[in-house]
Amino acid sequence: MQFPLIHLNGTCGDDLLANQCDIARALRDALEVMAANGPNARDYYPLEAGAWERAREQHTARLSAIKAVLADVERMAEYLAAGPHDQLEMRKAQ
Repeated sequence: MQFPLIHLNGTCGDDLLANQCDIARALRDALEVMAANGPNARDYYPLEAGAWERAREQHTARLSAIKAVLADVERMAEYLAAGPHDQLEMRKAQ
């Protein structure tokens, strides 16, 4: 992951962190709504065999994709919340 370099001519580190926290909150909200609104078998039984299972697998894949994005955002937030020494170490470990 490409971490930013916090410096005087760039965006303030606190603002960058706040942005990542806002993004993470929105992704968590999306996951909550999606988890509560997965496919219902009643909407698929008139279709061919396996339609509901496919819809469920696709829904699960979408949830997984959002969880992966959330993990990246959280990793960025952890970097931004760290002090300069830890940030340097995290950039070296990329």
